[in-house]
Amino acid sequence: MAWVSIVCFSTTCELGGIVPLPGPRRFPETNVRTYVRAPDGTTGLYFFSLDVTNRANVTAGRAIALRYRLADMEVDIDGVWRYRGVRRGDHAASYDITVEPHTDPAQEDLDIFLTARWSAYAEFRGRLARFDVQHQPWPLRHAEVTSLEQTLLEAEGLPQPSAEALAHVAIGVDANLGPRNLMF
Repeated sequence: MAWVSIVCFSTTCELGGIVPLPGPRRFPETNVRTYVRAPDGTTGLYFFSLDVTNRANVTAGRAIALRYRLADMEVDIDGVWRYRGVRRGDHAASYDITVEPHTDPAQEDLDIFLTARWSAYAEFRGRLARFDVQHQPWPLRHAEVTSLEQTLLEAEGLPQPSAEALAHVAIGVDANLGPRNLMF
């Protein structure tokens, strides 16, 4: 058993944190990910998929071994937070997720476990690649899932959840994905 998350947000992407990629400056992103421990004992994220609307981001992400896929997506935040998307091409998938934010902060051990990850891992030419992730702690609040329709997990060959969905919301923080370190 493992925790698998569908994480929806909006982002910008700049090479070296300076040069914006072509395409929309800010765009939606949706990740399907799980939580792993690498052979050296460090913890991190493993991305099954990273859907974005920015074609240049897909190309750049795939060049560094991340599973970026092009999708049509919308984010509406007006009282409730609604995320909709349809993935293009192979591994077609869709989702329509609505959450209602609460005002109470989410700082329990599980909340921190699911969001305080400082590395990401991917397979790169048959080896494990590590990417350093830098960001401030997320200012999390609890949320309630009011609608959840998705085929993202099935598209990645994952089973449907066996428990009720757990949700969090947060205002943005700056995050950087650093260079990879190949590991054995």
